[in-house]
Amino acid sequence: MHTVEYNNPNPINWWISKIDESIKGERERIMNEVNAVAPQHMGEFLIRRYFVEEMSRILKG
Repeated sequence: MHTVEYNNPNPINWWISKIDESIKGERERIMNEVNAVAPQHMGEFLIRRYFVEEMSRILKG
């Protein structure tokens, strides 16, 4: 077991920022996949629905 040293005085904010970064990276990956397969006329709704479904799948593990 190893210890993590926090440079940030607030470790909760540090973790939140790390989670935000990972979600952002995952969102970009998913959007790249969507853009590769989705014709433009699919629209924002279907892209958002796809993103929500993917995030649900990822979060469930």
